[in-house]
Amino acid sequence: MAAGSRPVTLRLPLLHSGQHEVLRVEHRLIGVDGAVLGRPQHPLSVRRIVPVPYTAPAHLPLPRRLRGLTGTHDSSRPGDGGDFRDVHPFAPGDRLRRIDWKATARRGRFAGDLYVRRTAATSDATVVVVLDSGDDLGEQVASWSRSAGATTGTSSLDIAREAAGSLAAGYVRAGDRVGFHDLAGAARMIAAGGGQRHLWRLLRAIELTGPSGVRSRRRRPPVVPADALVYVLSTFLDEEASRMAELWSAAGHRVIAVDVLPTPRFTGASRAERLAHRIVIMNRGDRIRSLQAQGVEVLRWQDDGPADPREARLRALCRPLRDRR
Repeated sequence: MAAGSRPVTLRLPLLHSGQHEVLRVEHRLIGVDGAVLGRPQHPLSVRRIVPVPYTAPAHLPLPRRLRGLTGTHDSSRPGDGGDFRDVHPFAPGDRLRRIDWKATARRGRFAGDLYVRRTAATSDATVVVVLDSGDDLGEQVASWSRSAGATTGTSSLDIAREAAGSLAAGYVRAGDRVGFHDLAGAARMIAAGGGQRHLWRLLRAIELTGPSGVRSRRRRPPVVPADALVYVLSTFLDEEASRMAELWSAAGHRVIAVDVLPTPRFTGASRAERLAHRIVIMNRGDRIRSLQAQGVEVLRWQDDGPADPREARLRALCRPLRDRR
């Protein structure tokens, strides 16, 4: 065979987001008439990354308490830049231009009593997106028992990557700080930060997330900043992600469990697979109800129909708990 190089053009359909091995070449040398047989050489692998499709939500829930010193959200402490907070007696440090003469005339009882109009300080939120990449399940229930993962349709990791990218983009563009954890991969952790460059880092880490199949039990949950809003993206088919969510909730964080399990389809599923699916979903339902009993809020990311769109569910999470029905 003459030495040299030849260009090879391939067209492959990539149905899922994330990292894919599009080409793998292995070779060995064979002598004339098979007299000499070489060892297999190190395979050549070509990988490509399919960008994660994301859309920044219009409605974004906030943590219970805001600790940032500057941002776009009204905090509970008095300061400058926010909406009207209250009318308060004049105190050392208050600016003279904040004196409310009408309130002073109405409330003042003694000479020298002054009242000022106070506004709320603005603050940013700290959000941590936690993705459970331990498994990757497709729409077809018949494929759940296979180790190859989903081959057609939407998979749970497709939904999880889209949700993680959308939430990260939404909060970063709102001026908030966002961090990322991969429950199944200890090396994939990004501390909370803000800005466009940080968003690119987050999206890159989300794109590199793949099914690991690792189910190691953690002794303690990953450390997150104080008073952070924690999103846990998982299928919740096992207890590890739900246990982490309960621990974060018990530590005082607001936790939102994002259900990324795709709508099941039973094409080609046997009777035994249908029965196994019912049992798994029943256990999963008990696990989700236990989360809600512990104060964890639940959000299903995939739209199952036009009657309950995702934006409506996010808008409901933005309302105070006492105003929800």
